[in-house]
Amino acid sequence: MSIRVTCTGCHKRFNVSEKYAGKEGPCPACDKMIQIPSLEEEVVIHAPADAGPVDTEGRSVLQPITRTETNLSGVHWTLIAVSILGFFIGAILLRFMVEDKSAFPPAYLAIGAFFVALPTTFSGYAFLRNQELSGFVGKPLAYRMLFCSAAYTVLWAALPLMKYAFAGNDFGASLSAVVAMLALGAAVAFYLLDFDYLTGLMHYGMYLGVCLIGRWLVGVGALPGMDESTTAPTTTTISYLIDGGFPFNGFMFLG
Repeated sequence: MSIRVTCTGCHKRFNVSEKYAGKEGPCPACDKMIQIPSLEEEVVIHAPADAGPVDTEGRSVLQPITRTETNLSGVHWTLIAVSILGFFIGAILLRFMVEDKSAFPPAYLAIGAFFVALPTTFSGYAFLRNQELSGFVGKPLAYRMLFCSAAYTVLWAALPLMKYAFAGNDFGASLSAVVAMLALGAAVAFYLLDFDYLTGLMHYGMYLGVCLIGRWLVGVGALPGMDESTTAPTTTTISYLIDGGFPFNGFMFLG
């Protein structure tokens, strides 16, 4: 153990062995005689005392809280991308397999809506959650994603019932049904994923965006139970796209 000494003449600092404690000797820099402090005079800085409970040896029994990251790995992102891409490819194949879109099996749409909900909710949660806070991991995360995906799918499929609840077939009833669906979807994300309401709305909106693209690729109506009179893209549609606009073919908007 060494003793930290400061020369009173040149103010140079150096360490000396504890065997010289309490003795006098020359400074190695300026040769001024200085007094080496004794061990009793040495200043020792202690860490602040722990105010929490301690064991019989005086050690704290409290364990520090560590934050667990929920960032998805490259493998997770790859699986998510492959799942969503597979959903789009399946939608394109179904477009050519089913000629009569008015008789399109609703079960196919429901299965597709749930299939794409899982990767979309996972990726949306990793992207939108507050990175400063500890997120859900392991089984709690998996269960919440599963319940969230199921709830999103049910709300998407129940849109015709919401429209019927507003008693009308006009634009106002359709708009009210869509607003109700978005509000309920945001509420699901609020309670299951601990999002604030606006972030929950964005999370459900990501899912809806993927579903809308899927319905357009299949060639059915823009929204479940609503305008079902869409047709496959034609040469005229492609020409219009090249000219800088988007056709209202199912759900696309003017550019």
